[in-house]
Amino acid sequence: MLSQPMFDDRSLAKSFYEALMNRFCSRFDSHTREIFSESIFGIAPGPGGEKTLFIVAPSVDVAQELLGKIDNIITQVTDMMPGVEQTAICAMPPQSEAEAGTATPHPETELTSPYGQLPPKLMMGKIFHHQSVMNE
Repeated sequence: MLSQPMFDDRSLAKSFYEALMNRFCSRFDSHTREIFSESIFGIAPGPGGEKTLFIVAPSVDVAQELLGKIDNIITQVTDMMPGVEQTAICAMPPQSEAEAGTATPHPETELTSPYGQLPPKLMMGKIFHHQSVMNE
């Protein structure tokens, strides 16, 4: 009888991506690692279907700080994740802005549920396409 695998596909993938993100973050200075520890990472298709590394910063100010380091971030992504074609730096406005009504969505985009109006889910970001280097 064949032995059962120790991990199912989902837990194996989760372990792989956790190790990959930990390795990725370890390549940066301590301040950037601290920012990354507060951020959310994900690899998913971008708007055009390209594999994209999404880095969701905890605030717009932190996202702006990461934008200042985008060249180094892209270099590390292309070195460690050859199939990833883009990097996106994103941030969600603070909840207090949405709750206070300062982040007012367009009336046509307001969401409702059987329980009433849902709070707006806004995210902003910038996507950077990686320049591929062709070896001849």
